[in-house]
Amino acid sequence: MGAAAGRSAAALGGFVAGLWTGFRLERRSAALVLAAELVLLTALCALWWATDVRGPGMVALAGAAMGLQSALAARISVPGVTTTYVTGTLTGLLGQLAELARPGMDTARRTAVVVALAAGATAMSLTLREARPVAPLLPLAAVAVVLAITILRRTALRTR
Repeated sequence: MGAAAGRSAAALGGFVAGLWTGFRLERRSAALVLAAELVLLTALCALWWATDVRGPGMVALAGAAMGLQSALAARISVPGVTTTYVTGTLTGLLGQLAELARPGMDTARRTAVVVALAAGATAMSLTLREARPVAPLLPLAAVAVVLAITILRRTALRTR
C-alpha cells in the first residue's frame, strides 16, 4: 500500500507542477506548452526503455505531461470539446444527444472527440498488451503531431 500511495502522490505532484507550468508557459505560446510536454514524454520514453522499474519518477513525469496538456486545454477553451476531461466530454455529448442535438451545438465534433478518445484508449491498451516496449511512443507521437500542426497554423496565419 505504501508504494501505491507514493505513486499516487507522485502523480498528483507531477500533475500540479505541470498545470502551474502550463498556465505560465501558455501566456507566451501554446507551442511552448506542447514542446514542454514533448520533452517530458521523450524523457518518459527514455526511462521506459532504460529500466523495467515503473516507479514514482515515471508517474510524476506522466502526471506533469498531463498537467501541461490540461492547462493548455483549459486556456484554449474550444466550446464543447474538453480534450483532457473525458467525463465532461461524454456528459456534454450525451446531454446533447438526449435533447436531440439542439440547434447551435456541434454534435459531429463532440462525437468525433469521443470516438477519438475511445480509439486512443483502445490503441494504448492493445499496445501495452502486445508491444509494451513501444507503448510510450503513442502519446509522444500524438503530441508531436499536434505541435507540428500548431506551428504550421501559426506560420500560415503570419504569412496572410
